[in-house]
Amino acid sequence: MKKILLITTVLVLFFVASCGYKFSGGGLLPEKTKLVAIEMFVNNTAETGAENIFANALGIELTQMSDSQVVKLKDADAYFKGVVKYISISALTKNSVDSVIERKVYAVIDLQLVDKDGKILWFAKDLKGREEFQVTNVNLDDMSSRTKAVEKIAERLARKAVSRMLNDF
Repeated sequence: MKKILLITTVLVLFFVASCGYKFSGGGLLPEKTKLVAIEMFVNNTAETGAENIFANALGIELTQMSDSQVVKLKDADAYFKGVVKYISISALTKNSVDSVIERKVYAVIDLQLVDKDGKILWFAKDLKGREEFQVTNVNLDDMSSRTKAVEKIAERLARKAVSRMLNDF
């Protein structure tokens, strides 16, 4: 029995190693940036708090997916500047009496990685995302659902941006 277990383990390890499988994540940002800061995003929309949502999502993604460390601006080799350019909320689905039952949130951001001397190391213009949410009869629930939709967009755009940086696109 032990022999079968040993052979199975060795075969599994062999196939995993030979198929090129690897865990995602890791790597340094452009210019081998190790210490990075995130400035609060500029919010050019009427969506309150969007600047915090997008900046926080980027910080989380950088921490999880890169070998760079997020630090205070004074300690950083480079920093991120972001602009929440556009957020719109529109009706997606209506019922038979023209009441909205589902809405769509659409967002566009710009993002730059800038070194201490002001040189742009990396940028992404017009990163776009969208998310749908269900409408209820309770206004507070709708605002919560709307905020969650913006948070999901922010997470996806942060993941996309960090992936592009790490893959040198």
